[in-house]
Amino acid sequence: MAEGKAENVSLNLEQQIGEFELLQSMYSVPGEFVVDTPDTVALIKSFVDGTATSLPKADLSFSVNMNIPVVLEEYSSSEDEENEVSITQICKPVKISIQLLKSYPLLSNPVAHVSSNELSRKDEEWLSKKLQDFICADHVLGEPCLLNVLQWAKDNCGSFFSLDSDIPISSNPTVPEFCRMWLYMHHIYSKTKRRSILAWAEELELTGFCLPGKPGVVCVEGLSENTSEYYHRLRKMNWKSITCRKRETVECVTVHDVKVHRKVQGFGELIFDTHGPRGNHMSMGQFYQYLERQQLGYMFKELFGVEGKSSLQMSN
Repeated sequence: MAEGKAENVSLNLEQQIGEFELLQSMYSVPGEFVVDTPDTVALIKSFVDGTATSLPKADLSFSVNMNIPVVLEEYSSSEDEENEVSITQICKPVKISIQLLKSYPLLSNPVAHVSSNELSRKDEEWLSKKLQDFICADHVLGEPCLLNVLQWAKDNCGSFFSLDSDIPISSNPTVPEFCRMWLYMHHIYSKTKRRSILAWAEELELTGFCLPGKPGVVCVEGLSENTSEYYHRLRKMNWKSITCRKRETVECVTVHDVKVHRKVQGFGELIFDTHGPRGNHMSMGQFYQYLERQQLGYMFKELFGVEGKSSLQMSN
């Protein structure tokens, strides 16, 4: 091994052991900190302190088991009562697996993976990708970053457990169920989000509409399982706020009966006259007229808290 390369590897391993021991002391409860290759740790320490001259073949790898606080919003409603919301906080288990290549931290990033027995494989893959993207953007080569990696996991993993907590499961999953779902966002500006809103509706065979601007409204109609998947995807995106204001469901005899209950043909973006200092408020009067034409005018008050009028405009 060339002298310069050997010095770099030795420095990397010394910093790795430093971070390793720090995390080990922080997560000292039995079962929190799990070393995948205990023999490798001993070999690396011997190499770093000079008592061994041969470089360990295996990389340093370990995992941290954390309980992530999750806030759940549970919605209950009946035909005669308005939606009621109860908020509870629980903890969910998450495992962060970390592998440190011998080139870390001078020349490479740590490799991290997120897993949990309460997440689907798709969510594990998505969350792991998001974590690795964060590492690539945040890590300055030569600097330790594992504390930041675990902090990101604490701050972001919880939302993946609560994605569908406010979407009730059909009491009879063998019976097709039509659902009309109303989503309310603080605003919808991003062109990327607006493209996804349209593309996912088409992919999941949903009809409805998107009202961009401030506030933003999305209505989707179709099979209940598809509307839930649609909401699941949207909530993975970064929003200032996104809530499901209402779900209207009807049990169907066959899947083909779903089309009978649809009130919107196709799925598109609504564009009306704009107002406000930034021109980002759509005309609520025109929106109300649109809803009335679709026989959906009853939802205006549930969305905005005021009766709809054709000349109404929301205040800034």
